[in-house]
Amino acid sequence: MTEIRDLQRDIADRLEHKRSSRSIGKKIANCRRGACTRCGDACPIRAARWFQNNTASLQRLFRKQARTRQFFLSRNSWCSRQGYLSHTNVQTIFKATRRALNTLQETSIVAVGMVDAHWSLTEWRVGANVIVSARASIDFYRAFDRTKEIAGPLEIVSVGDVGEAFEQLFTSSQRAKRGGHSEDEQVRPKNKLREEYYSWLASMKPGERLFRYGCDRHLNRLNKILHLRPPKPKKKRRYPTQLAPFMFGNHSRNCTCIPCGGLGKHYVRKW
Repeated sequence: MTEIRDLQRDIADRLEHKRSSRSIGKKIANCRRGACTRCGDACPIRAARWFQNNTASLQRLFRKQARTRQFFLSRNSWCSRQGYLSHTNVQTIFKATRRALNTLQETSIVAVGMVDAHWSLTEWRVGANVIVSARASIDFYRAFDRTKEIAGPLEIVSVGDVGEAFEQLFTSSQRAKRGGHSEDEQVRPKNKLREEYYSWLASMKPGERLFRYGCDRHLNRLNKILHLRPPKPKKKRRYPTQLAPFMFGNHSRNCTCIPCGGLGKHYVRKW
């Protein structure tokens, strides 16, 4: 609880430096229960309360899965320069991640994650930090074969303790980070970057960054049915009879055109 209070003070101090978010900073500084929705997605008390209320549901959702992995998906087009983090479109990241998982055509996949950003020396690297689970025989790397412009190497790591992984995921998603998507107090960004990050969180609705796949908003598994698309028949095209005289191999035996090895039909020898 002490870490959450320290994070609460840091968020309130950074937001109070901006005139547009000064009122939100004061509300976060005075927050005790996290019951209101007037602070956007920046209130760490509300985020901790949501995770505490849904820990059992997350454990139940991932309990029967044989293989649990975690990955951070980011594309070059999602990255932002300093001062442009607020231009991030969360729905674009959601759609790209869902489409990638849909390519596996597997109904047993469930995934929960957060859209987050971290400072990587020159820009904000924005992406989806997702914990995904399915049958042991599924290769998750195949889901991103068609994903273009992936920023950095895509690493899909194994998850040992699901509860601990989710606790770290939702805790770090409320803190400004530098160098990677995992939380590290020793390398946190400078004041201006933290101010931009917390202002970005305050501009969104509570839970707007939460990504769900294979489950509803109450974290109950969906009974999905695999819909296989029938193969598209090849379009019939007529034979190009008008081009037959010009095709290779259809010329006479003594043809003098260049494709047949001659000097050309209109060749005139000059003496």
